[in-house]
Amino acid sequence: MKKSQTFHLVSLGCAKNTVDSDSMAQLLMRDGYRGTEIPEEADVLIVNTCGFIGPAKDESIEVLHELAEIKKGNQILIAAGCLTQRYGMEVARKVPGVDGVLGTRRWMDIVQVVRELRKGPHPEPLYHLPDEAATVGTDEQNALRASVAGASAYLKVADGCRRPCAFCAIPLIKGTAVSRPVETIIDEARRLRDSGVRELILIAQDTTDYGHDLGMKDGLAILLEKLTETVPDMEKDLYIEEALLNARENADILQGIIDPGELERYYQYLKDYREISRKMEELLQAINSYRDTAYQFSFKLAELLEEHIGMVSPSLDSGIQLSHKRMESPRLRVVG
Repeated sequence: MKKSQTFHLVSLGCAKNTVDSDSMAQLLMRDGYRGTEIPEEADVLIVNTCGFIGPAKDESIEVLHELAEIKKGNQILIAAGCLTQRYGMEVARKVPGVDGVLGTRRWMDIVQVVRELRKGPHPEPLYHLPDEAATVGTDEQNALRASVAGASAYLKVADGCRRPCAFCAIPLIKGTAVSRPVETIIDEARRLRDSGVRELILIAQDTTDYGHDLGMKDGLAILLEKLTETVPDMEKDLYIEEALLNARENADILQGIIDPGELERYYQYLKDYREISRKMEELLQAINSYRDTAYQFSFKLAELLEEHIGMVSPSLDSGIQLSHKRMESPRLRVVG
């Protein structure tokens, strides 16, 4: 009896990356592979990297090094994901032992890359970073674009971002925004419900911009409405950004979907958050202009915090005592 081929997949970074990892795993299993938690037992080693911030890049390189060090001659190591999309060949140069490099925009080509690498010896790494892949591919090969944990699931509704913020690398990594069709998302929500999932968390790089590239107005609000109609027995949670709730054209639809009390609570959260952000800016300016000994500075800092934010009180015993509760963005629970 022929031994089945195995893969070991490490997923780093955010929940959106986890969805991509689970989708790659589905495609590999469909091709006859099975997953294993033990890297030494795997024929194929895959790291779905994160390349968004410095510590995430370092972790990705570190994990690749760890697997490269234990890799045996009959194993192949693939660096996939955001870091490889952004830095390409540099990743393989930093980690000798990497056999293949797969960018996040073509995660759906994982089986193709594995097959190519397993054909025979490969003295140089295989780079699968096609120039024509300007955005994340839409040819998802019927992979369920979700990551399930118990009765909850992250469901990806879009990839990429069209907003060229100077501080953010997402458009550079993912390309511009690509929304998934409403019908596909609805079908996946049904499949998840039928498999026992009772909570959906919709995710994307810019959830609030859902549907813009499809020519939809109020795309996210419409999607929520259709999900509520289709799977009314599931909870739909959103970690919603300020932009959606500030878009007054969405107000009527949102108020028909989201519990009014929770919507009002979120508006209050945004108001409080803006006020604290404004005061923190004033505080930083005041701190930058103050120069004194460390002991005097600790009390001056406490005074400034009290004056600008009202969030601390000085203490001789233990210095500055935080007396506020950390603000957390509340979930918005969809009615239905």
